[in-house]
Amino acid sequence: MASTKHTEITAILGEEFSALIDALGVREEFDRGDCSCDFCGKTLDTTNILLLFPKPDRKIGFLCADPVCAIKYNHSA
Repeated sequence: MASTKHTEITAILGEEFSALIDALGVREEFDRGDCSCDFCGKTLDTTNILLLFPKPDRKIGFLCADPVCAIKYNHSA
């Protein structure tokens, strides 16, 4: 039988996203279209971003809303 891995995710509401990217210091980068999915490279905007996650050295990772990328993220965590 396959084992199940549980991942806890803290969610924010859409209107809180703007404040979050400001607090993380990635507002300008995001608004310029310089943020991309860490798994497929797709450029992200407010219509296709699913997740922000911590990376080493206090960097921010990005995940698009593509289900394949979500599966890859879940297997990498």
